[in-house]
Amino acid sequence: EYSMPMFIGYPKILLMNLDTAVTDNIAQYYEQTLTSQSKYYETVSAQGKTLSTAQFPFRDVAIVFSGRATTNIIPDTLAGQLQSFVASGGKLFLTGQNIAEDFKKRNSSYSESLLHAVWSKNVLIGRSAYGRSGDHFGGQLKLLNVAGGNGAKNQTSPDELLVDTTQSNPSFIWNSTSGTAYAGVWWQHPSGGKVVFWAFGFEAINDSAAGANSKGQAMTAVLNWFSGITSTPEVEPITGVPSVFELKQNYPNPFNPVTTISYAIPAEGMVSLKVYDLLGKEVATLVHQKQEAGRHSVQFNASHLSSGMYLYKLVMGANVQVKKLMVLK
Repeated sequence: EYSMPMFIGYPKILLMNLDTAVTDNIAQYYEQTLTSQSKYYETVSAQGKTLSTAQFPFRDVAIVFSGRATTNIIPDTLAGQLQSFVASGGKLFLTGQNIAEDFKKRNSSYSESLLHAVWSKNVLIGRSAYGRSGDHFGGQLKLLNVAGGNGAKNQTSPDELLVDTTQSNPSFIWNSTSGTAYAGVWWQHPSGGKVVFWAFGFEAINDSAAGANSKGQAMTAVLNWFSGITSTPEVEPITGVPSVFELKQNYPNPFNPVTTISYAIPAEGMVSLKVYDLLGKEVATLVHQKQEAGRHSVQFNASHLSSGMYLYKLVMGANVQVKKLMVLK
């Protein structure tokens, strides 16, 4: 027997490929990352044109990428559609070299109104984007290496940005942990729409670079912000017996390779806490013993598991609770 998901309508995540080098197939880097995170999406190829199949009103998130494209990357007609999408509450992740430069050379007003950043110059030496201290994204993503390794190896002229910090928030700095050679920004529209713009291609992130964050971690940071998830630990009271049976969300999540799972039991009893893959196969037993009433926590080391979504289940008598966790490597 076989089963497959079927959608009627439009997946909420749109991947819009503006790349002119079709043979590069850079969409695969986005598709593989989203698939590993159990996200549903649709890929369309615009290549510098407006595209009715994008159907922005039916999307929650638009991920727009440019690859090797150098001229007329986002025509003003398409930029206007993207701006309207954000103004109506949509979430836009715009990533690629030459995007800001092309806006600047065309004297397009969308450089300021859509990006809230202006091209300064090309980055010809070094391909390391360091997270800006104290920034929402910079605090999570300390280093993105966009050269070599298992990335797309297509970054010939990423952009350095000039940023009006009263309008947007710079998140990455080129080749330094300080300074103003900005590589990415983010901002929020009064409607609730959100924009993340990276002046380099996400597809080029090198997962194998020592000490650097991966494509999976980068995409998770963006999508979590879009959905309002901050992945912060819950505040626990330090005294008293809990009144309810409760399984907490693991923290951090996503993680690699260790996370903490906390739970509360209102009475003494036999407790079981196990982890399963999405097919229902048990992959780890974390707790299987009698425990006193109170708040408990256990560390889960997933170094033996591959990247992906898993379920963890807490059982005590007739009480059962299940939550999801994400392993990213």
